[in-house]
Amino acid sequence: MAGAPLRVALVGPREDPFTDDPDREHRERMLRSYAEICRDIVTFGTDYTLSREFLGIEYLAATLRRDGRQVAVIGAGNEGLDDAALIDRLAAFAPDLAGFSLLYDLQLKSALTAARTLKRVRPETFVVFGGPLASAISALLLQTFPFIDAVVEGEGEAAMARLADAIEGRRALDAVPSLVRRSDGGIVKHPRATPADLDTLPHPARDIIAAIRRRGLPVPSAYLTTSRGC
Repeated sequence: MAGAPLRVALVGPREDPFTDDPDREHRERMLRSYAEICRDIVTFGTDYTLSREFLGIEYLAATLRRDGRQVAVIGAGNEGLDDAALIDRLAAFAPDLAGFSLLYDLQLKSALTAARTLKRVRPETFVVFGGPLASAISALLLQTFPFIDAVVEGEGEAAMARLADAIEGRRALDAVPSLVRRSDGGIVKHPRATPADLDTLPHPARDIIAAIRRRGLPVPSAYLTTSRGC
């Protein structure tokens, strides 16, 4: 009889403000009300932090679910989860694989705190970081934080699918593209996966929309992706 589906948690960490620098804090974190957002909704450059979806992990979730994985999508900021609540959610789900997506440095503290604690209470969970910031500092993360098992650089759909296979014992870790990991000889970087054909990807799993709606956004809001890369 087939075993239970692989359990994968995908986390968009909470953003911690720069409380020691009010000017920087205002630039980096949404401090305006929903009413103010809606008044200048068409203004180019408006920051929609309060309604942000983590489309990256939503695409990953849809890809993994298509392969039969059981996936929990957690937007810590959208759901108002502090570190303790996020860790409780992760521990209750008991993932075999936990992925933390880092857009930028504001999310680093929350991600590291949750990943460290999760690894302590569930050492069998494979912890992987990804996203733009993690891709830029992949070797540094692995050299500094032993509770991070690997980092995915660049696009994650192919890498996470192959990583899930490897964790289930179907393939060696060596076959996972875009992976950065430790080895006896130091840090190893696998060749990048071929860029995804976006037309073949499933629509993102928009689990986070429900949490955004509960926060009372007065107009319908959803993110979309028209291209990839900066």
